[in-house]
Amino acid sequence: MVSFISRITLPSIFLLASFTANAQENKPIAIPEGFKSMAVYFMDGQYDLASPNQDIPNCQNLFCFGTYWFETIMGLTPKQIDEEEAAAKTFFLKRFGINVDSATANGKAFFSPFSTDPRANYRAHILDKYNIHKLGWEVHDGGFLLILQAKTELGGDWTGITVPGGTMVVFGGYAIQPSSLKEIRGTKVLINKGEPIVIRYQSGEPILPTGSSGSIFFRCEITSSPWGPGKAQGVGGSVPVADGLAPKSIMKLNTRNVLTFSGSDGAGNYDGVYNDPSVVFGTR
Repeated sequence: MVSFISRITLPSIFLLASFTANAQENKPIAIPEGFKSMAVYFMDGQYDLASPNQDIPNCQNLFCFGTYWFETIMGLTPKQIDEEEAAAKTFFLKRFGINVDSATANGKAFFSPFSTDPRANYRAHILDKYNIHKLGWEVHDGGFLLILQAKTELGGDWTGITVPGGTMVVFGGYAIQPSSLKEIRGTKVLINKGEPIVIRYQSGEPILPTGSSGSIFFRCEITSSPWGPGKAQGVGGSVPVADGLAPKSIMKLNTRNVLTFSGSDGAGNYDGVYNDPSVVFGTR
């Protein structure tokens, strides 16, 4: 796995020695009863989705298609990437009954390695009991993405279920980069610290195309993490920027993702405060 290097744009590198104050860190949270841990991500960047990312090839409309996540973020070799691809195809066949090679050859599906455009500002604001600054730790989200091009009857665990064209399934992971935030003279400087924290996931159910609200809903199974298996559930969407002078493709992203770690279902093992005989309610 590779180390990350922050891009710091300051008039002089010697300013790094003159920082006088750190940005205040958030206080760690209490892990909810019945869970091993939890995390919350926000994606709230604002930018022109139609514009290409100047730093990452083939990166437009939120997704970057290519091996950037595997090579640059995870530091995998070509052989390891091939193994990841084979694992993704095996999962899609077993879970959803989709033969990736056949579906793509017939034009019925689009399959590609992907990552989320960093301009989307996907960041972890809660992660276990870590102290995280107000700008959050960057979430590098990537893996393999399969998009069905037409209405499809699924198989595998979803035999008999038909989904519309535009339905997606994913197989990948989050690499969360710890960082510190320093401020000097009104300039914020993010400094990455150590190796990323890796959480692997796979689609628990198909991700259906956006409806009238423009939002998508997703539920993924966490297959491995420092806290064991669990679930990642959330909603993704965007809102056009209301500026008559701005291109129509400038969007304010609006995605929230909550992860819980507690066994294979991620639902926790606590029955609730009002069902807990050991809890007594008092008044002051």
